[in-house]
Amino acid sequence: MTSTKRIVRWETYERDKNNLLVSKWQNHYIVLNLGTGKGKSKKAHEVRQYKVSKDEAGNVSCTCDDFLKNNSVCKHQLAVWVKARTEKKQQNEERKARVLQAVSKW
Repeated sequence: MTSTKRIVRWETYERDKNNLLVSKWQNHYIVLNLGTGKGKSKKAHEVRQYKVSKDEAGNVSCTCDDFLKNNSVCKHQLAVWVKARTEKKQQNEERKARVLQAVSKW
């Protein structure tokens, strides 16, 4: 994938990130796209659901048309990446707080 496509995907994610809800479900993520409410198309107003998953080889896939047609990173995959990164950071901060609390009792 060219860097231009990556930039476009990131811009699309940035534009729509407030309309994307990400939830972990079993061994994959579900991304709800709430639509922007802008534009003339019906798609702009309907809620769409996509499944983002990673196989054993580490390949990430999405059920959206963009990924299926272009086989490239989509905004739903970016939303999952941001969510996972945020959760990992939060877990690390919570762990650090627990360690500091335990150490302060010595």
